Amino acid sequence: MKVTEVNIRHMAYAGVMAHVGFDLIEDTIKILEDGNADRVERDQYHHYEKPYIFLRDVDVEPIILESEEVFKKTDL
Repeated sequence: MKVTEVNIRHMAYAGVMAHVGFDLIEDTIKILEDGNADRVERDQYHHYEKPYIFLRDVDVEPIILESEEVFKKTDL
């Protein structure tokens, strides 16, 4: 089998992650422009500066929470 075409389709989550520091789309553009990944910072796992929570639905703008604190149970 011979590969004749590669389609790269970033989904909505890629834009949300880029908003808080992990820009997969920019990295992809660098690789496509250069033909290699020399200008792409590589690490085995990306660690965000804060414990972000990403919320998104199909027809609404994504929501980025800076912490999971909103989900913690509180005693009333």
